[in-house]
Amino acid sequence: MIECIVTFRCDCFFGRLLELAAMGCRRQSIVLFIFNFSRGAGSERAAATLANYLAGAGYDVAVLSICGDNTSFYDIDDRVELHTLFSHEIIDNRRDMARVLKALRQFYSLRTIDLVIDVFAGLSLYTNAVKRHFSFKNITWEHFSLGNETPVSRLARFCAVHFSDQLVVLTKADLSGYCRRYARSAVRVKAIYNASPYNCEIPLPFSDRKKVVLAIGRLTRVKRFDRILKVWSALEGNHSDWTLRIAGDGELRDALRAECAELGLRHVSFLGQVLKLEDEYREASIIVSTSESEALPMNLIEALSFGVPAVTLDYQTGPREILQQGVSGFIAEGETVDDQMNAMTERLDKLMSDNTLLSSMMASAAQGAKAFSLDEIGGQWLSLIHELLNDDTAN
Repeated sequence: MIECIVTFRCDCFFGRLLELAAMGCRRQSIVLFIFNFSRGAGSERAAATLANYLAGAGYDVAVLSICGDNTSFYDIDDRVELHTLFSHEIIDNRRDMARVLKALRQFYSLRTIDLVIDVFAGLSLYTNAVKRHFSFKNITWEHFSLGNETPVSRLARFCAVHFSDQLVVLTKADLSGYCRRYARSAVRVKAIYNASPYNCEIPLPFSDRKKVVLAIGRLTRVKRFDRILKVWSALEGNHSDWTLRIAGDGELRDALRAECAELGLRHVSFLGQVLKLEDEYREASIIVSTSESEALPMNLIEALSFGVPAVTLDYQTGPREILQQGVSGFIAEGETVDDQMNAMTERLDKLMSDNTLLSSMMASAAQGAKAFSLDEIGGQWLSLIHELLNDDTAN
């Protein structure tokens, strides 16, 4: 039977340290297995946050990348080891699968490992292929929504469901979807939100912020920044004292700049890749998201920590589990994308025109951040890991 329960218990950090001392044995070892940890995307942010938390909780933690330059784009605890199987090589998961499996077996054979956390279901294909040779357990941590699927990702999810010791998904919506799809399987499924890497701050009042609408993400097709440019073109004339700031880089950078010029937009700033996003969050008054799809958008979670309300399209999963509609933000509803974009334009116009409403939403956003705090989410991971490593009945 699937365990379709979202766990919200929180183990005490000091209790974990006392437990380790009482055991009088080596610290348990955890490896987070990821494709390329040096990239600056949301999954790498979530992995860095979890790795730092687990290292602080007394585990020996390593992050193992298949490829990359063996660095972390995000701040990483000195106690977290970084390893890369193929430094500075371009790896194709399908073409180079045999090479990766060989290198992975060699890496694991040189270490005593208790738990491997696959960051994305696709990597469970590797872990479940080699783990029969070792004694570690594994968690598959899927970062894509169930609706975002290709034939390869469907195979990977089937593998994760049937052979991983635990599957972790990011939303309750995906949890329900997995329970429906794999109702006859024996896998244990839990939903654990990604944690904000930032402490919850007392939000600055609107009077101390800039009139900035912030958009964050890779400049790729799925993020659809062209949509926010179209929305902004309908707003800029009536809000000339406001600025749209776009933080991120990617292959569509030049195309988006050209579209901005074609639309005649004068109050749009392209910031490129931003190392210290917290500075942008502190100054912004509103954050927007116009993606085609997301699993659980990190930028909306992080914005809450700084009391920044959101206006977002109503994509399949994520916003409804982060925002309280009309309280900590607006989810632009509509039967079609065009309907949603029209609703987004109206909602943004309302927020940018009503300082009282905006100030109220800022306070509510800061309250909503508590559900995504590192103590809350980290505690759920500690509970899960402790349960799994002490459960002899796991697969």
